[in-house]
Amino acid sequence: MSLVAELRKVIPAVPRLKRFTRPGGDDAWGFEMPARRYAETWMALWKARRATGHYPLLASSPRYNADDDGNQVMFRKNPYARVLRRGLRLSPEAFLRTRQLDSAEILRDPEYRGPWPSKKTVPRKFTSGNLEVARIRGLKTIWILLLPVSESWEAMAFHFWGGWNDAPAPEAQVCMLKSWNDRFGAEFVSDGGDFIELYCARPPLTRKEALTLTEEMFTYCVDIVDQGCGTVEALAHEILGSRTWFFWWD
Repeated sequence: MSLVAELRKVIPAVPRLKRFTRPGGDDAWGFEMPARRYAETWMALWKARRATGHYPLLASSPRYNADDDGNQVMFRKNPYARVLRRGLRLSPEAFLRTRQLDSAEILRDPEYRGPWPSKKTVPRKFTSGNLEVARIRGLKTIWILLLPVSESWEAMAFHFWGGWNDAPAPEAQVCMLKSWNDRFGAEFVSDGGDFIELYCARPPLTRKEALTLTEEMFTYCVDIVDQGCGTVEALAHEILGSRTWFFWWD
């Protein structure tokens, strides 16, 4: 059955699809939709990803533009299968140890530690209103990319995101997405240019679990505390029971 036929089971009025060629990987597809209710569309497509053979990703731009010579060269030098192998060979513990050389001192800094916030925790549900990919950019339409893979970490390998500023390299992104998927059911949802968002099916439900995970997140992405919520405890309070995770690198 064709991709369009499978998509019609999920989206009755399938928008016109655009084909994208990713050197070193199969073709991807995509379409634009109004920047509203896209969380629900993403979730429906994610649930159908094995039937369609394509993983959905929300994006502020298509990224696979054939006219973008820089990206085309980058993709050609980093075939999808090679990126995936590198990422799956990397252990989360080994990667985090390399990052801890930079973040361990910050983690001990009293400036980044504090009491558990007194306000009641309000878990963030997975809704369009709680996703930033369209809101931060002020977008009226959003791209939904359909990548020819089935799993979150495979989508990251295909998308090849990271490796600039302080953002971990793509293979490290693959490694961490696989680890968080195994433990928390985390899924790659959006590429906002300089940030990504994840859906979390099994979020931490205790302070201890949230704090342990937050120290890991902080090591992976210092900016979410350093230029974000301010303390590790504030981030733990924020992710407790929450279905959406946000990571941003300056």
